[in-house]
Amino acid sequence: MGRPFWRPLDDAAPPFYESASLGDLLRAWWDEPGLQEKAPKEERVRALSRWVEDHERTGAKWVGAKHPLLSLCGEDLLEAWGDKTRWLWSYRPPEQSIRSLTSLGWWPGREEFVQRRLWDAATRFFAGREHLRVQLADLISDPSREVDRIVRYLGVAPTDEQVRAAIRCIRPRT
Repeated sequence: MGRPFWRPLDDAAPPFYESASLGDLLRAWWDEPGLQEKAPKEERVRALSRWVEDHERTGAKWVGAKHPLLSLCGEDLLEAWGDKTRWLWSYRPPEQSIRSLTSLGWWPGREEFVQRRLWDAATRFFAGREHLRVQLADLISDPSREVDRIVRYLGVAPTDEQVRAAIRCIRPRT
């Protein structure tokens, strides 16, 4: 998913399993919490193409990306990575995300705006496009089943240890 991973300021906290370098790009392109575009589409597409090419050049067999701001970049991703890209929408209902942001103290008073904007962008992008939806609650309640669904959908052949590692990193959050 693009190591090294971004970590919260608290070094004892687990990583978010989001690429630190991709996250830096996304935050440079989109104002948070206003979610206003700060970089033109052409710049984003070029950088997304380079990001995946860099990972492939290092020998990565599979390249994945996870970050909420990617919801705003659907068409950029399609142009940068091509129509053979496999799309996976990992989500939880917006109300749960709003409660989580509120409990974390992120963007007081803007939690609902942020989550609804990201949800609407993802909904528009995935409408009519082949993808696998993975709800966080299902992932937490039965990680083995959901990891198996993801593996089958993506058409990848991880080792047993890679599957076990994927399952081990799934843990509940608020």
